[in-house]
Amino acid sequence: MNVPAYIPGQSTTGNTDQRRPLYPYFSRFSLIESVLNSNYQPLLVSVDKRFSSNFSLQVAYTFSKALTDQDTVLTNTGGETDPFNRHLDYGPTNFDVTHALVTSWVWNVPSGKFQKGIAGVFLGNWQLNGYWSIYSGMPVQITSSVDRALRARPNRPDRLRNAQLSTSGPRSEQVSRYFDTGAYAVNQPGTFGSAPRTDSQLRAWVDNSEHWRIQIVSWFPGVRQVAVSQRILQSV
Repeated sequence: MNVPAYIPGQSTTGNTDQRRPLYPYFSRFSLIESVLNSNYQPLLVSVDKRFSSNFSLQVAYTFSKALTDQDTVLTNTGGETDPFNRHLDYGPTNFDVTHALVTSWVWNVPSGKFQKGIAGVFLGNWQLNGYWSIYSGMPVQITSSVDRALRARPNRPDRLRNAQLSTSGPRSEQVSRYFDTGAYAVNQPGTFGSAPRTDSQLRAWVDNSEHWRIQIVSWFPGVRQVAVSQRILQSV
């Protein structure tokens, strides 16, 4: 709170406090309010199929959009960009995942003749299961560490055009240059920058974007059934 006013031609980082409305009694101080706006809109589709051969398969897909006007501290100055216009920051959350696909399966291995006696204890009641999940990336945040707005608030660059690059080029080129850096320019003095808080057109591949596992489970009969699970294959 107590955001300094921008005075064209007179504002500098040296007179930031002098431009605050409550100067000299207060400098920057924090106000905690429950005023943020967030919403989540998902489309969920799932298919569950049980086959006659002790095999079941489930596939679930989610198409969603998570929006908010603040979900993280952008820079060391913290808070929203413009406390008088929170809608300026409204857009995808930094954890927004548009696409999510999860497939899981279970196969109860037929015991055959190993159903009774000592052989049944060790060779019967086995199950093989696993899952595979993949998620689209999260939106990229592009910020500026220089307070060119001279308001002691988070700054962003100006976005000149769509920063996405064509995916038809060589793989090596896509790795070395993930997006068009020329699509951004430093924000003009006195402005917060026109780039969105999170750019939904640029998605970052993060840890656990793809995950799969296969495990084998055995139930040992007794007074109480005990399940022993051993993960035998995993990829992250």
